[in-house]
Amino acid sequence: MAAPTESTARTGLLYGLAAYTLWGIVPLYFKSVGPIPPIELLAHRIVYSTVFLIGVLALLGRLKVLVTCLKHWHSLRLLLLSTIFIASNWYVFIYSVLSGQIMQGSLGYFILPLVNVAIGTVFFRERMRLTQWIALAFAMAGVLTLTLWDGRFPWIALTLAFSFSLYGVLRKQAAVDATVGLTVETLLLTPVSLIYLAICAMENRLVFGSAGRRLDVLVILSGLVTSIPLICFAQAVQRLQIVTIGFLQYISPSLAFLIAVLWYDESFPRSYQIGYGLIWGGLAVFVADALMQLNKPKRVARKEAEVLPLD
Repeated sequence: MAAPTESTARTGLLYGLAAYTLWGIVPLYFKSVGPIPPIELLAHRIVYSTVFLIGVLALLGRLKVLVTCLKHWHSLRLLLLSTIFIASNWYVFIYSVLSGQIMQGSLGYFILPLVNVAIGTVFFRERMRLTQWIALAFAMAGVLTLTLWDGRFPWIALTLAFSFSLYGVLRKQAAVDATVGLTVETLLLTPVSLIYLAICAMENRLVFGSAGRRLDVLVILSGLVTSIPLICFAQAVQRLQIVTIGFLQYISPSLAFLIAVLWYDESFPRSYQIGYGLIWGGLAVFVADALMQLNKPKRVARKEAEVLPLD
C-alpha cells in the first residue's frame, strides 16, 4: 500500500476516528431500543440498512456495479458465506448490549487483533514471530482465566472476535467494494428478515409499531447506525496505512468498556480484572511488536547509509 499524502492521511484519520468512535458508543443506541427483542431488532437493522445503502449507491451512480456483483457467481458465493458471519456478529453484539454484557462484547474486539494473527497462520500459512506467539499465549491465558475462575465460558467475546475475523477473511477473498459488498449482504438477508417480521406481525409479537413513536423512529434509524460507520471505515482504509488502522481499532472496544463500567455500572470482578489484564498484556506485546516491525526498515536504511563508502 503506497504511503498516503499528508492531506489524504488527515482525511483518512478523520474517517477512521469517526468510524471507531461511532462503533464505540453504539451500545448507547442499542440500550435505548431495549424493549425490542434482539432478533427483531436485527431484522429491522437489516431491512433499513438495505434501504439506506441502496439509496447511497443510487446517489453515487453505482447501482450498475451492484447488479454486476449480484451476477458474478464467485463473488456472490463468498458474500453468501460472509453474510452468515456478519449476521451472527450483529446478533451477538445486540444480545450482549441488551442482556447487560457490554463489557464482554468489548472484550471480543480487544481479542480480535490476536484472533486475526491466529487465523492468518491457519488459513494463509503466515509465519508468526516469537512476540506474536507470546501475545497469543497471554490472550489464551486471559480467556482461560475468565472461563475457569468465573465459571462462565466467554462465548460472546469469542463469537464476536472469530465471526468478524472470518468475515474479514471472506471479504478479502471476494475483492468487492466495501459499500457494494455490504449492500449485497443486507440484500441477501432482507427476504428472511421481512418474512420473520411478517410472522411476528401476524402473531401479534411485533414490538415495532406498538411501543411508541420514539422507539419506532429509533428502530428506523438502525440503518444509519449500521451503515455510516462502515462507510467511514471503508473511506479510512482507502486513505490510511494498515498499521494506522490497526491502532485505531482499539478506540471502539475501549469506549464500549468505559460505557459498560462507568455508565451502566457493570461489575468488574477480580476474575475479569485478571483475565482482562492478561489479554491487555498480550495486546501490549502485540502493539510493541508492530511498532518494532514498522521501524525496522528505517533502522536498516540507516545502517546501510552508515556503511556506504564516501566518495
